[in-house]
Amino acid sequence: MAEADGWTCGVCNAVEGRRIEATDEDVRVDAICHHCGKLLCRKDQYARIDEVFSQGGRAGPAEAVHCIDCQVLPGHRVP
Repeated sequence: MAEADGWTCGVCNAVEGRRIEATDEDVRVDAICHHCGKLLCRKDQYARIDEVFSQGGRAGPAEAVHCIDCQVLPGHRVP
């Protein structure tokens, strides 16, 4: 969801551009879950090899970004 301050992470509700005091970093919402379409901040992104991408003549496995809920779906593995 877009807000006046920036995009909001669909997992933790962090707003892009705001500072995380514990790490002294700005929130970056820069990915979308490949399955459910949630906007994701960097800490809530999980790169997983998606076996479907490896079919159809592609050379080798391919990674896709997932949220915490979708990263455990069948056919995914850690790169």
